[in-house]
Amino acid sequence: MIKLVRKLKRSRTEIIQAILDIVQEETNLTAVMYKSFISYSQLKKYLDLLEKNGLITIDKKKKIKITSKGSQYLSTANKLSEMIKY
Repeated sequence: MIKLVRKLKRSRTEIIQAILDIVQEETNLTAVMYKSFISYSQLKKYLDLLEKNGLITIDKKKKIKITSKGSQYLSTANKLSEMIKY
């Protein structure tokens, strides 16, 4: 799991990793927003991006779940993060 409070400014990739890590278990918008420490407007932009790229699914009840493609992305991103430690 990504350390979310590691530094004040996170990269786009780190925020995407955090969101994908959170939605490994089906959850709602509010939980993702609070756990990822981003605003609602930021969350909507990231969720739109992730959904367009097939990394997450959002059902009619606004439940968010990672897809197999999203799991592959998260796994690869985590491996890369481990290779480059700050």
